[in-house]
Amino acid sequence: LALVEASKERTFITIEGCEQHWTDELLAQIPLPEEAIIYVSGYELASEALRQWILAQTEDKMLFVDFGPRLCDLDIHFIQALLRKRPLLTLNRDELSVLCARLYDLDSATLDAASRLASDWHIRAICRFDKDGAWVVEPDAAPQHIPACRVKVHDTIAAGDSHCAGTIAGLACGMDLQQATRLGNEVAAIVVSQPGSDGAPGRKALRQFQIQQQNSR
Repeated sequence: LALVEASKERTFITIEGCEQHWTDELLAQIPLPEEAIIYVSGYELASEALRQWILAQTEDKMLFVDFGPRLCDLDIHFIQALLRKRPLLTLNRDELSVLCARLYDLDSATLDAASRLASDWHIRAICRFDKDGAWVVEPDAAPQHIPACRVKVHDTIAAGDSHCAGTIAGLACGMDLQQATRLGNEVAAIVVSQPGSDGAPGRKALRQFQIQQQNSR
């Protein structure tokens, strides 16, 4: 259940669903081509079978991890084991704050903390800071800012999910992480400018939006 507040932000009320009920037999049926991108959310990581399956993946697979609000419920030892797999993380402000608090006992979500996270664990991360855009953080490198698109926000339902979808689509098409994150920003902007969660654009609508954004600069 999604509750939209006057600020356009949303609050979710969730219950356990089928996404948490994985078995070894089910996981064995998933086709895994070389250089596959494997997306996993914190809701799914409540499953012990899935956690072990993720940790068993080989280095040629890209793990795209969206912890979400369940981050605070995940065992810290599992989180550390997952980070040693060098996944690509996508984190909003709250999730970055929670992760840094659990790993470093820090109480703020800053780019310095994100850079420390990337360098310490040799990972890449996308830090999603809503209207302030996204930052791509990589080990031993300055964070790269990807500006937000200017749109009138209807509500923020599916903002994070659509950003993940756009970014993964870009990576699958051979974009680098900065380009893919920009595509994620664009897809998320289109979704939040419409009511509900089913506003993901097709190629034509996406291209029209990109042209509009270019003309408005």
